[in-house]
Amino acid sequence: MKHVIVAQDLSCFGKCSLTIALPVLSTAQIATSVFPSALLSSHTGGLGKVHIKDLHEDMQAILRHWQSIPFSIDALYSGYVANIEQMEQIHALFSQYPHAFKLVDPVMGDHGKLYASLCRDLPSHMRILCEEADLITPNLTEAYALLGKPYTENQEEVEEIIKQLYTCTHAQIVLTGIPLENDQIGCALYCGDDTIIWHSQTRIPQDFHGSGDLFAAALLGAYLQSGDLHRAVDIAQTFVAASLQYSAHQACDERFGILFEPLLHAYHEMLWKK
Repeated sequence: MKHVIVAQDLSCFGKCSLTIALPVLSTAQIATSVFPSALLSSHTGGLGKVHIKDLHEDMQAILRHWQSIPFSIDALYSGYVANIEQMEQIHALFSQYPHAFKLVDPVMGDHGKLYASLCRDLPSHMRILCEEADLITPNLTEAYALLGKPYTENQEEVEEIIKQLYTCTHAQIVLTGIPLENDQIGCALYCGDDTIIWHSQTRIPQDFHGSGDLFAAALLGAYLQSGDLHRAVDIAQTFVAASLQYSAHQACDERFGILFEPLLHAYHEMLWKK
């Protein structure tokens, strides 16, 4: 069985990060261990004043303990990082397991804006982490931030942005959240050659929290089981689109998170469909 370490925060309410990654990877029949960066009473997306406990010192102690345990790791998956101290511990995690496949989801913002809670220097530090990755999954906002460029939704620039990001990081890239014509939203896969592979879906007007985390987790699960990144992108996007449509039909509070649980069986079926 494949084994993944997930380095993300634990939000006690509001689906995101670990509370999304763990059930999705388990559905993909992948064993998971966690490297928790922070404990939050809820995620920070509009649910009032949040209690946050930074765990960067605990992360250091966890790594020291793991050095004494003889276990193997197939992949490392990092997501939201709140500060530079947590980032340093994820660098240490990557160094401790150098042969593992590394997915970095550089969660920093959306809709052209970075999260207000992030320090000004975090994008440049996140880019260094992306340079250690095999695969990165930024949305368009995060791609511009990683390159230190002002955000724009000019579609003609997207191909240049993704190629510049590859030149900086040398990681395979799945760029998400790309506005397209005819009320579509897309993602683009680039592996360093001359070909950018595009995927698109119908945009829904709601903005359900955690959909980016859901995409990254589903992508990693599908890739580890199939070894085919193009197929993994297709599976992840199909799963997320179905979950968004289901959530929209339930008329639930967008802040509480995307309703993906009823669609996990469909994700499981896609993974092993011949």
